[in-house]
Amino acid sequence: MSYQTQQQSEGILKESINDANDRAIRTCSLFYRSMVEGYGSVVMVSNDADNQRKAINEGIQCMSMRGYILKYLQDYPELLDLLANDSSADKGSMRAKVVYPGHSSMSVVSIGLKSKKILKGTIRVKRDDWTDCYVVVHTAEGEPRRSVQIKGRLHVNRAVDGDLVAIEVLGDETEAERRAEREIIRLEGIDCGGSHLNDQGAAVSEETLEATPEAIEGLNVKTITESTDTGIIRGKVVGIVRRGWRQYAGSLDSQGHGDRVDGSGNGSTGEEERSIVGTSCLFYPVDKKMPAVRIDTRRREELKGQRLLVSLDQWPVDSVYPQGHYVRVLGKDGDKDVETQVLLHEFDVPCASFSAEVMACLPPQGWAITEELIAQRTDLRHIPVVSIDPPGCKDIDDALHCIRLPNGNLEAGVHIADVSHFVHPDTAIDKEAAHRSTSTYLVERRLDMLPGYLTTELCSLRSTEDHLAFSVMWEMDDEGNILDVRFCKSAIRSVASLTYDQAQEMLDDPSCNDQVGASVKLLNKIARILRQRRIDEGALTLASPEVRFKLDSETQNPTDVAMYALKESNALVEEFMLLANITVSKKMLRHYPTLAVLRRHQPPSREQFLPLLSAAAAVGIRLDISSSKTLADTLDLAVKEDDPYFNKLLRIMSTRCMMPAQYFCSGEIDKSQWHHYGLAAPVYTHFTSPIRRYADVIVHRLLSASIGVISLPAANADRSRQQDLASHMNRRHRAAQHAQRASVNLNTLIYFKNRPSVEVAYVLSVAQDKIVVIVPRFGIEGSLILDPIASVLTGSERVAEGEVSTNVKYDAVSHVVSIFKNEGDEVLRIGVFEKVQISIKVREGRAGSRRLILGLVVDGKDLAEKDGTESEEGLQVMEINEEEEDVEVEGGNTKMSLDESELDVETPSKRSKTEKEDKGDNNGGKQIKTREVKTELRKEVKVSESEDKSNKKTEKKIDKEKRPSLRKK
Repeated sequence: MSYQTQQQSEGILKESINDANDRAIRTCSLFYRSMVEGYGSVVMVSNDADNQRKAINEGIQCMSMRGYILKYLQDYPELLDLLANDSSADKGSMRAKVVYPGHSSMSVVSIGLKSKKILKGTIRVKRDDWTDCYVVVHTAEGEPRRSVQIKGRLHVNRAVDGDLVAIEVLGDETEAERRAEREIIRLEGIDCGGSHLNDQGAAVSEETLEATPEAIEGLNVKTITESTDTGIIRGKVVGIVRRGWRQYAGSLDSQGHGDRVDGSGNGSTGEEERSIVGTSCLFYPVDKKMPAVRIDTRRREELKGQRLLVSLDQWPVDSVYPQGHYVRVLGKDGDKDVETQVLLHEFDVPCASFSAEVMACLPPQGWAITEELIAQRTDLRHIPVVSIDPPGCKDIDDALHCIRLPNGNLEAGVHIADVSHFVHPDTAIDKEAAHRSTSTYLVERRLDMLPGYLTTELCSLRSTEDHLAFSVMWEMDDEGNILDVRFCKSAIRSVASLTYDQAQEMLDDPSCNDQVGASVKLLNKIARILRQRRIDEGALTLASPEVRFKLDSETQNPTDVAMYALKESNALVEEFMLLANITVSKKMLRHYPTLAVLRRHQPPSREQFLPLLSAAAAVGIRLDISSSKTLADTLDLAVKEDDPYFNKLLRIMSTRCMMPAQYFCSGEIDKSQWHHYGLAAPVYTHFTSPIRRYADVIVHRLLSASIGVISLPAANADRSRQQDLASHMNRRHRAAQHAQRASVNLNTLIYFKNRPSVEVAYVLSVAQDKIVVIVPRFGIEGSLILDPIASVLTGSERVAEGEVSTNVKYDAVSHVVSIFKNEGDEVLRIGVFEKVQISIKVREGRAGSRRLILGLVVDGKDLAEKDGTESEEGLQVMEINEEEEDVEVEGGNTKMSLDESELDVETPSKRSKTEKEDKGDNNGGKQIKTREVKTELRKEVKVSESEDKSNKKTEKKIDKEKRPSLRKK
């Protein structure tokens, strides 16, 4: 072997897999060139600069994909839109200004991880601002997990939600860091995060505060009442270990912001100079956790007004924005089906059909319970079990009984569908259920966590059929004192599948004393005692506005919106579901004190209650928030004889001072933080709805192991893994709630499109610049900006942005705002909790966008009517893909309060069945109750509340940020 050949052989042995693949491609190119010589030519296409160089050195005609399209496919320029940007992410440009610090190499990151100078974790955006993030890490050996705050563009350093990042812990912020952050904001020209074109100006009203990272991730906190700044660990991203990018839905900026490519500002730096002139534009994702994305497209005008999918390609150090490419068109902005598709995509709600592998985990069609199987269980088929559900419910997952025992005591039982009998650990169906974590209920359909064959056939506890159940039974005296409790895997045969109305009729009919009626009355007798006992111990009875849509049977569009009234039969079921959940949580903890999956509801701080306390004091109401018991007692006393809605209004506002309940693993959280504030329960879990919540499936397995039916699955024997799963379920449930909220917003706009209305509203709060109102009939809430109202009522000029009208006077003590003419005459006076007249209408915008407008009606005059300008005298409420976010409208936020509590706390409008309303008819166009506020026993639809913004008048200059608002309604 010659020396040269030997060197070549050694070089081949040392080359990387990627280099070997590149060499093979070049060899193939030479082969094909020799085969077609004299008949044609061969072009090798590669975006790898090193491979291109080697190919040219070997005499191979080689070019990039972009170059190939430009040279040979000039008649198809739209192909360029589908190409990923192929420049290096951290090389920068000789001509470009470096905006962000470079990322450390993986070798440097690895060394830092070993020395503990660098920490690793997944970056998560806290709410709706991509520059406000956190990473959960172990800060020291043996220390519990902590949340590290990553805040500001400079410190987030081109990471996006879901990226696995390397971070360094920082000290106090320096002036140099603040200057660098301001410089990046200046280069943006417009804010590319937090309040971009997906911000709706209106949304489903948020009934609770946003959950903290500690609550979502199951981290210990020192005390809930501490200042939120106490003990914060600050950090910065120094490297990207793995990108978590996906395809993002959104729309192009219809205003042309960011389209300049001259490097002179407005978000332009060096990378725009490398773009094809005239094709670079900004894409705004619907996901508010994402910054704007720069893409190149020659179809900009064609794509305006469309919902698109865009993929991210890179984020160079010299680019203010990440760079991406257009993938495909989803459809027209504002179209109901398109917007539904968008909201499911953006909230990452799984909606695909269940795979064959998943379905193979279930028994074949026609499977039946055998006597041999029943013999392995406790046979309870002789007990008169009944179920109580909404009309048309097909997935009946719970049933009840109450009988008199021979010793004179009562036996009450809760029987839950035995889903875990069919869903075994680590099978395909189990992994899919864990991935989905929850069923998602949109206005017109539901997306199941488990296949319909399982939920409506195998596990649905229909009457007159044998079914497998997991039963909890209590022996009680007539005063509801629990004497004994037992748990068992059982076989039951329900004697009746009742609706809430049918059960209520039995309760109301003194002559109804047959087997079913007697059982229902005994259940209700005990439920009343249990309810009063919980209230005496401090359980809260809160409230939320509730409505439901009636849908057209053909179009599935809403035809009516109505309030939903709960009956005593709802409370009956609710009490026993709560009792079962509490009882099971105690049993789990006795056997698995560090592995139990529980629910906690953190007590709110005084700071969170201050706005409510001040407003209540202004009308002579004193609320005592020292405990849930004192709060409940003072809420009961806070009544106005002439206004029955006043007490409910206070309860609604009280709910908003609290954070939602969260899942956690008992071994990862200090016992002092297990308490459920809303229920006044030391421990609580979810056991009663395994058909639609994966947490309940885990609890069923833990309970099965606790009573010796099975061995604890390995997947549930690791507390760290249990906590990771709990955090995943928290995020999944939050996503499902946001999707439900978005679906309600979308249907609200559709409903009001041709139904302008004037309704009674209540003032929730007043300030110098706005009043916030709620419309009880529809659950719509929003803020009315006072300056345009003052301008109409007094004839005065509008004030500049940021200034306060001299015609408006605000008394912070009495919570009253007044509008005066220049001569001093008072023309309007509004105080907190007062009634006002509000107009509701939908206004069409560009590219199919729609906006729900609230306006103040004074002396029969609607102040939301246009006055000949492009401004709107009133309130911008909900924008589905509004074409102009922060456009000059006199408006703030309007929200629709729909089923968003998520506290597990009892509300007068909560149901025991959570989101099962009319779910037996997914698409049949019957009444689908999207807004019944549910009961303590379930997660409710928590909604993220849009921040109140005062928008400017349209003809005033928009020299900062004006971009389409594309929220996924």
